[in-house]
Formats: sequence, C-alpha cells, structure tokens
Amino acid sequence: MIEIQDLWFNYQEQSVLEGINLEIKHGEFCAVVGGNGSGKSTLLKLIEGLLLPSSGNITVFGMDTQKEELILEIRKKIGYVFQNPENQIIASTVLEDICFGMENLGFSREMMTERLERVLTFTGLKGLENKNPLMLSGGQKQRLAIASSIVTDPEILLMDEPLSMLDPEGQRDVFKLIVDFHKSNKTILLVTHDMAVASKTNRIIFLKNGKVELSGETAQVFPELGKYEELSV
Repeated sequence: MIEIQDLWFNYQEQSVLEGINLEIKHGEFCAVVGGNGSGKSTLLKLIEGLLLPSSGNITVFGMDTQKEELILEIRKKIGYVFQNPENQIIASTVLEDICFGMENLGFSREMMTERLERVLTFTGLKGLENKNPLMLSGGQKQRLAIASSIVTDPEILLMDEPLSMLDPEGQRDVFKLIVDFHKSNKTILLVTHDMAVASKTNRIIFLKNGKVELSGETAQVFPELGKYEELSV
C-alpha cells in the first residue's frame, strides 16, 4: 500500500530523514513516535506529496508521489489531519467546511448528501452544520478536521498529533473516532508523543535522528522504548 525506499529528505542543506525504508500494509494502525526534530511530521508530508524526496521514492498504491500527474489520484486515497485543527478550517460553516473536499473531487450532489449525513453522525457533529467552525470547542474543531478528512472515504488517514491540543475528555472522544475509523478496514499513521496512545496501536515506528530506530508490532517494540530518553514510556 505504502512503500518507502531509501528515502532521504534535506531542508536547507540539513538532513531531516536519512535512508528510510518502510512498508505500510493495508489496514495497519501505526503510531509514529520520536523526539522533537526526528522527522515524524516530515514523513507524513512526504507520503501525502506535500513534500518531495531529496532522493529515494515513495509509492502509494503503486503510484509514485514524485509524478505530478499522479498527485490528485494519490490524494484521493489519503486524508490528512493537522495538529492544529484551525489550520484546516477554510469555510464559514461546519457544513461548507466538510463539503469542500467533496466539491473539489467532483462528487455528485446525491453522493455529497449521503456522505455528509454519514460523517456528521459518525463524528458527533450533527446539529452543528450551520455553526461557525471557529466558535466550536477544541474537541469539536478536531472532530471537524477528521470529518473533513474522511468524508471522501480515503483508504489512508495521516494524523499529526491530533490529540495534543485537547483536554482528557476531548482526547478520549477523538481517539475513539480514530479507532472506529480504523475498524472500517482503513490504514492509519498517527504521529504522537503520547506513549499511552502509541501502546493502543497495532504497530510502532520509532524515528531517531531522522532514521528508523525501531519498527514492528506494538507488543514487541513497546517494551524496548523505555530505554530512550526522548520518549516518556
């Protein structure tokens, strides 16, 4: 599904990612962990095609992210949730914000209505359709960001610290949404500093100094994380 081969990424002549080799299989729920500056967010942006490798390559469903003519097809397969949900708000109502992605992809009015009803119920935003997104609570804003990302029914969901700005109740509610989405046979890559969250995923990818330090099933990898100072296990 996602294949990363000898991936290097440099920013202003400084190496950010070095020789990354990973394969993400369909239906995996992966936590991407590591200290600040380890390259976690950069990795997600490269998979999405927001950044291009300095060398090496990434394919998503066999499509090379460096081929400009394939980017639209790749992004149809991927939903992306930023750390700060306000960075994703682009409309004046909840309804318009969720519909924006479907309109860009040319969904029919009938399909938009069906998807909208489903995602509003799934994310608990039903009844807030006409509300200004900026007036929502932190948890509601994050649920809106998720709703806008999954309404097109992507196969892959990339999430960059989606719980970090929420209170404990908001974290529980949003994480349940993420788990429920994964249960629909979707693939998730979740960047997190919270080891309690990472422990509830199926696989952990640990980046250290721009390299894959550890990668494997959570039950096997998690006990090894305690020896790394940059992680709070």
